[in-house]
Amino acid sequence: MNIDFPAINADANPAFTDARTCAEWLQGLPLINIGPAHGKLLGELEELNGFEMPPAERIKVLELLRDAVLFVQSEQARKFAGKAVPLGKPERAVFVNVLALWGALARGWQHCLQDLVKGVGGVSGQAALICQRALWSAGLELAEHYRVYQELGAGEWRRLNQIYAFAEGLGVAGKGVGHPSQPSAADISCAESFAQAQLLALANPNEHASRQQVLVARWVELWARKLVVSRKAPEDAGGAPLSVDLDGDQCASRLPKQGGASLRYLETREIGKSLANCIAALKRGEPPDSLGLGNDVAEGLAAQLLVMLQQQWCEDRTARQTQRHDASRQALVCRGIAAMHYFITRRPFDAQGNASALTQQQREHIETFGQLSTRVNDDYTDTHGFVREQWRILDESLSGFQLERQRGSVRYLHQQLVAVRPADAASFSICSVRWISVSENSVLRLGTRAMPGVPQGIAVRIGGINSPTDKFVPGLLLAAVPAVRAPETLILPAGWFRPKRLIDIQGGSVEQVFLTAAIERGNDFDRCTYEKA
Repeated sequence: MNIDFPAINADANPAFTDARTCAEWLQGLPLINIGPAHGKLLGELEELNGFEMPPAERIKVLELLRDAVLFVQSEQARKFAGKAVPLGKPERAVFVNVLALWGALARGWQHCLQDLVKGVGGVSGQAALICQRALWSAGLELAEHYRVYQELGAGEWRRLNQIYAFAEGLGVAGKGVGHPSQPSAADISCAESFAQAQLLALANPNEHASRQQVLVARWVELWARKLVVSRKAPEDAGGAPLSVDLDGDQCASRLPKQGGASLRYLETREIGKSLANCIAALKRGEPPDSLGLGNDVAEGLAAQLLVMLQQQWCEDRTARQTQRHDASRQALVCRGIAAMHYFITRRPFDAQGNASALTQQQREHIETFGQLSTRVNDDYTDTHGFVREQWRILDESLSGFQLERQRGSVRYLHQQLVAVRPADAASFSICSVRWISVSENSVLRLGTRAMPGVPQGIAVRIGGINSPTDKFVPGLLLAAVPAVRAPETLILPAGWFRPKRLIDIQGGSVEQVFLTAAIERGNDFDRCTYEKA
């Protein structure tokens, strides 16, 4: 295997040197204090990885440490999972330490792999356990990146792929061993651990918010055993087959690859049948819990995610539904309804819903063109507490933009509202964030879905006698686009939509409308259709 195995350090001095002393050390580890306990586990594992120890004893020690590592890692991940990215400095520091602990655990099992490679006596009978644990820990390190949409470094996939190839070579890829994190679960094999890592990556984790990521990761275990890894391409792949090069540094994909002894095909036919059955059952009204999906997920969300998994795992979707083209140019981007209202209207918002006084330039523009220009002058950058940033458009289509930012302070979440104005455009496009990616050097990339309609800044409030406030707040109105059958819609603060809710719109005089349907509900907005009251 082309893996940098851990080196022995004569100065290594762990607090325990065998299973007995490790168990005693764990008894005194204060797991109630998560931060210090995490630091102690990391420090001792790093010391242990430099310490020369009999292979069989190292296996016992690593198995003893496993539960404590899983506990502190789960608790520490709460401090950054689901947070806006790029992470702040405190969150980033915790994330780096969590990665370090997964890496230390993985290197411990790589020590044991090295003993197998060298043919050291006393471990050949535990080859299946060693390979599975090495795959499992390497997979956890990969998956941790997904929580914060962090791109993987070079060599991450190569290590996991080669460990699986090694297990195949030993003839233990399909041999079951005790589950590392669920003692009551059925045995798990190297093939299943390899399948879980591949399926999780294929599920496009960068496109899912934290809650969806958790669900998909849990469900991957339901279907991983149905994945068949083969040296021969399936005859009914339905397009380009899924394949992975075990000598390569990539996860499985449908991209063409050079054939050879290291190429493996992933057969997902049985997975597709199972997913189709689950989707059909949900349509019949069966609850998700009865299908093994859990009692903590709504039927609508479960069906949506299962359809996505069916498409990603079982269908050849290499051709884009909407043609994109390269468009390397600058764009202004702002986040949040209030900021968008300000930069679109070019004047501060009046909480009473009254129109602010127009400038002479604005009055002349209305007289000439009949409406205000939505182009924003540089005078309006970073004023009144609102920030707009310079981004670069990498490519675009009718459905949205792919954006890149080298530097900036604003952080982003999935399904968040953003406004994008290309340098050569007169108006903003209102978009929602579809996917997020953060490079190793903190370059942020966003994929956005554009909403049809030219935006207009409006003032809105919840109407009726039960209105919580008599003050207006910023809102947006997107004009109808008959060409794509898009109706006129309102963009309101998150949580405002209720069927038939009365909304007051201020535009010189107060107009009342009823909300009729929620077209899209995001992290910080509701996009709704409406009827005049």
